[in-house]
Amino acid sequence: MAETLKHTLADMADAIKARYRPSEVVEPFVKLKRHGVERVGLCPFHTEKSGSFTVNDRKGIIHCFGCGWSGDLIGFYAEIRNIKPVEAIRILAADAGIDDPVARERLARQSREQAERREREQAKAKQSDAVKLRNIFAARTPMVGSAVETYLRSRKCWPGVEIPTIGCLNDYPYWHDGKIIGRFPVMVAVMLMPDRSFAGLHMTYLRADGGGKAEVICPDTGEVLPSKKVRTAIPLISGCGIYLTPLRAHIGVAEGIENALTWMIRRPEWGFVAAYSLDNLAGHGLGEGKPRRDVPKRRYPSKEPAMSQPGYRPPWGDEMLAWRDAEAVRDISVLADNDSKDPIAARCLFERARRKFSNIGYRSRVIFPPAGKDWNDVIRGEMHEKEA
Repeated sequence: MAETLKHTLADMADAIKARYRPSEVVEPFVKLKRHGVERVGLCPFHTEKSGSFTVNDRKGIIHCFGCGWSGDLIGFYAEIRNIKPVEAIRILAADAGIDDPVARERLARQSREQAERREREQAKAKQSDAVKLRNIFAARTPMVGSAVETYLRSRKCWPGVEIPTIGCLNDYPYWHDGKIIGRFPVMVAVMLMPDRSFAGLHMTYLRADGGGKAEVICPDTGEVLPSKKVRTAIPLISGCGIYLTPLRAHIGVAEGIENALTWMIRRPEWGFVAAYSLDNLAGHGLGEGKPRRDVPKRRYPSKEPAMSQPGYRPPWGDEMLAWRDAEAVRDISVLADNDSKDPIAARCLFERARRKFSNIGYRSRVIFPPAGKDWNDVIRGEMHEKEA
């Protein structure tokens, strides 16, 4: 009986996702505006002034980059109504007219067919995207003498040598809502999966003189747009990294390129990888963390890693055959930031990353800078003191 009910609920959930786009469920509760392929609004689960709550109808994903909440349309409806997911399924099913097994089965089958068709279409599109992205990276110019060198020198993390996985794109367009709103020099970095397959490009838009990150303003709304973008060549890039050096016995893993380069200057004997995002560095969590005191009914991220979805990890086993001059990794230092707007949540994620690496079999630790800073801030401060 329990198995039958479980199967029925799963079918109803599939049917609901076939009937509704995530934005249709979210919009009665959150004012959304289009931002590329996504819709963005203010998160209903924490207080914020600028929208970090994103809805992607194509992928069926709802995610807040502010508080970290993530789920599908059923999870959102359950959370916003403060009800159990089972109740959310039944309410949404009733609203959609899904009230008999025949209809559920029909819609579930349609959902599966649509999902398979979307996967085929996405795979075909990604193959085309991969070729375009490879060509973009192939058109890069060296870092030396470019705006990228100027930028990294201004951040006190210029490595002094060319890095094969990083280059400069001169006068590159910034696309927003289907149109070009500016052209900038770009620090472009290639992202690779553990088997060394191409995952996409990480792009940092710079000021024309290279003196800092570009300030990109939407001409229609006046909104300040991100200076960093990630363009993917495959549907799922969890696990990828930006490899700044060959793999060595001790590697430092940072969230961003600048922090990794900062440590690369301090510890030239280590290998270094930028995970491109804290979510990818930490991987998925197992269960929930401790309750938050500042946000009712919310919890901190779990410190326990879900090893089935670990996020970034070094290559192992046969994957090592694809890497030239690679040493077997034994030690991993997680090079944390300490300037997050939510420092306790960030510490939970860095600890999750450490435990993940430890579970895999590496000796691991987290190295934190002083409160309110990242490692690049620390090094720049030290250099300013020496110059003074």
